[in-house]
Formats: sequence, C-alpha cells, structure tokens
Amino acid sequence: VSVLYWSQVPLPPPNGNQMGDVLSTMSECTDCVDCFDGSEEIAMAGAGLGLAGGAAALYFAFGGKRPSMRHNNDKLQQFVPDPVPLPRIISYDRTKYALLIGINYTGTRFELDGCVNDVRRVGQFLSQIGYYAICLTDDQPDPKYLPTKTNILNGLYHLLGKVQGRVGYKLWLHFSGHGSQVHDKSGDESDGLDETICPIDFLTPQDGEEHGMITDDMLNEIFVREIPRGNMLFSVFDCCHSGTVLDLPYYAIADSKRRKKRYLVGDQFSDTMTIECDAVLLSGCADAQKSADVKDVGAAFVEMKRRHAQGAGGILTTALLHTLEFATGPVSLYHLLTTISVTMYNMGFNQIPQLSASKPYSLDSIFEP
Repeated sequence: VSVLYWSQVPLPPPNGNQMGDVLSTMSECTDCVDCFDGSEEIAMAGAGLGLAGGAAALYFAFGGKRPSMRHNNDKLQQFVPDPVPLPRIISYDRTKYALLIGINYTGTRFELDGCVNDVRRVGQFLSQIGYYAICLTDDQPDPKYLPTKTNILNGLYHLLGKVQGRVGYKLWLHFSGHGSQVHDKSGDESDGLDETICPIDFLTPQDGEEHGMITDDMLNEIFVREIPRGNMLFSVFDCCHSGTVLDLPYYAIADSKRRKKRYLVGDQFSDTMTIECDAVLLSGCADAQKSADVKDVGAAFVEMKRRHAQGAGGILTTALLHTLEFATGPVSLYHLLTTISVTMYNMGFNQIPQLSASKPYSLDSIFEP
C-alpha cells in the first residue's frame, strides 16, 4: 500500500527579522552527550510564520521526516492496517501511577536547565487527575531518588509491580534529560544506532557495558513488553534522539488523498512485535535530531505565567502541558500531536515531535491520561 504524506509544503526559510525574541527565550542542547555523533545543530526557523509554518510543521510531524524504523532492511514497505480505537479505561482510586525522571546534570559539562522543572510541572498536573508519582531528580538529598541507572530501572520495575495480574491501570513514564545514540549490537535498527537515555551516572561502566546508558532495546524488552494486556502506558521523552526510544512498531502519518483519515502505520515486521499493553509514546524529536529548552516558560506562554509557571523547561513538555491544561474540550491523538508541532514550529523550533504506538490506533481517538 502506498502511503502519501498529508502535506508537501516546504519548510519556509528562517526569517532573520523575527529571530531575536525567539532566541532570547530558548536554548539548544549544544552539549548533548551524543552530540558526539556529529549530528547537525538544530536549524532555527522564524517565529510567527502563520499558516505556512503550521502546514510545514504538520508535514514533518506526519512523515515528512520519518523516524528510523527497526529491522535492518532498507526496502521496507509501509502498510496501513485497519485502525483501532484507543481503548477507554475507566480509572478508579489508585489505578494511576507515574515515574517522572528529570536530570539537569548539574556541575558537569552536560548541564541542562529545565529538566527538573519539567517533571515538577508534570507531577503537579498528574496529581490533579489522580496519579501517584515517583520523581527521580538530581537535586534530591535522598540517594534513593537520584536518577541513577539502578534507580531508574528500579522505578520501572516498581511500575510493573503495580500492574502485574491486574487490568484497568494507567501508567505514565516521563523522561527529561539527555538522549543519545550508540552502536546497535542486535542488528534491529535500519540506521545502525540504538537510541538511549542518559542517567546521571551514564559515564560510569556498568553491568559489563562500557557506559551506563539505558537503550531503547532495554526499555522495550524489560518494561513495555512486560505490561499486561488491559493496561495503558503513556510515555513522554523530552530529549535528543528520542523518536523511537521505546521501539514501538507503529508511527503517525496521514494520507494526502484522504485528508480526514489519520493513520498509524507500520512495516511488514510490525505485527511480529509482542506488546500486550496499549502504549503511546510522544517524543520530542526524530531519532537524528536534538531537543531544546525554553529558557523562561512564563515568558513564552502567557497562560502558563498566570499559573505562576516560570524558569526553564523542555519545549515538548511545555507545549504538552499547555495543550492539555488549556484544552476547551476532548483532545484527540491527532489534535495533541498537531497542536504541539505547530506550537514548536511557530516558536522557531525545528525539532519534529513524533507519535508512535503499540497498535495502529486511530489518530481520532480521544487521549485520556
């Protein structure tokens, strides 16, 4: 089946006259830990680009820059499975649990500004809708809550313990920090690179490995695949190289001949991946891209300033919270992705948020965290 992209509007060139205000409120991940890999710097596009900018953002969000797919085969054909609705899970008390990880890498050359702020803001939002959360941040005095590799893995196992033998639970996994890429040892990546997240001790060799990063293979195998059927996982990775960080088999795209039809598509190997739960991943950029921060959330989003939000924050997390907190009605997966994409683009960010899932959900499905 041939899948055509929803829009083919080219990216407008950066508008130098509009760059000053945008650049004063944002920063790049110039010290990204795999900014060892020679990736290009984020290209800054002009703010206030209106309909043209919005259309270009939608084009890239829906496949104009496709995330790298699993399986080392350059001739994979996309296919469009019959879409299924994202299941609705009626939540009761103590059926919502979250693991929130924010790392600023304070005092290192990899230091970031807004990652701890991200998880605090997300934690406040989730507490209002019934989640019980564990926060791992690198500003905590208790070593049990520092975002080391061991503590992150223990946090994932803690979430798994909540759902084993149960149905009707919702899990939220949020990571704000550095993402990277390493050589793919299993041969399942078309670009030869595994995506990783970087705990605070990622430079320390662990478990026979040369580093302490957590790979996409590990996240998929020890966490996503272990969540039982009948439970839901929503994940947000606000970091570089995060497009396929959970290795979910389906990704968002749209058909240009049927503009009202929104798809999650896969390749011929997608059905071979055994993921029982209903999982959705929102990631800050494509695998080959970097992610950026907003230096002052309150200055960038007036509505959030009214709620006393201030300080730095990741652009994905900030745009996500802005979309959810100020929505005037139900939010579909399509609305969630496109609103975030257009928000990023019109602020001058050229990173491309990605949406992937464990099943080919209709993008018209309502997102209910």
